[in-house]
Amino acid sequence: MKYLVDTGALVRIGRRQVEPVWYDVIDRGLVAICEPVLVETLTAADAKSYARAEETLRAAYTWVPVPDDVVDVVMVGQRPTLSTVHCGQRRKFVAAPVT
Repeated sequence: MKYLVDTGALVRIGRRQVEPVWYDVIDRGLVAICEPVLVETLTAADAKSYARAEETLRAAYTWVPVPDDVVDVVMVGQRPTLSTVHCGQRRKFVAAPVT
């Protein structure tokens, strides 16, 4: 099974705050990254480290293309959950399977 990482999980991975088994899964190429996660993650990089950070992320994770209509798809999927956002709660790393 392949997993799509989100930005929060990517930060926790970088901070070594996930179960050690996930590093093996990442090393085997089973955790992927997509453009929105890459862009959001790189907002934390300064101008000097941006290119290196992008290169590191692209090398560490397999790439999943994003459909052109991604915003429409996300908005339809988010509508039922917008009222159930859990602010301030600590969450475990949960990976979504990529199909």
